Amino acid sequence: MATVGTELSMSLDGFLANPDDGVEHIFDWYAWGNHHPLDVPVFIVTHDVPEGWPRDDVPFTFVTDGVAVAQASAVAGDKVVGVGAADVVQHCLNAGLLDEIVVNLALVLLGEGIPSSTTCRRRPCCSTAPR
Repeated sequence: MATVGTELSMSLDGFLANPDDGVEHIFDWYAWGNHHPLDVPVFIVTHDVPEGWPRDDVPFTFVTDGVAVAQASAVAGDKVVGVGAADVVQHCLNAGLLDEIVVNLALVLLGEGIPSSTTCRRRPCCSTAPR
């Protein structure tokens, strides 16, 4: 069974993204191009599949029905499924789907944006084995 986790970059004041869900100030170094840097399949949660997709030359699967974690877990087998994007992570927290959470602090203060945890309805939201 796959381990489901997330590794996030967060501003010092606790925001995962700016108010428009942009991460350019805390995640500038993150550029994949048309493939994952670890050469693994990517499942993208979206309301609409972008024009020109899917493509045979890129291992991206667009998921519009809300079951991305289940699909990715089936493909991963006993490996790791990484969850990204602030909104998706918050949905996974609320559904109890995350096994691991790693937070990297970015040396920036956003002042406003999408917070790391205030929309988590599962409280307390804690790990059984902090590291």
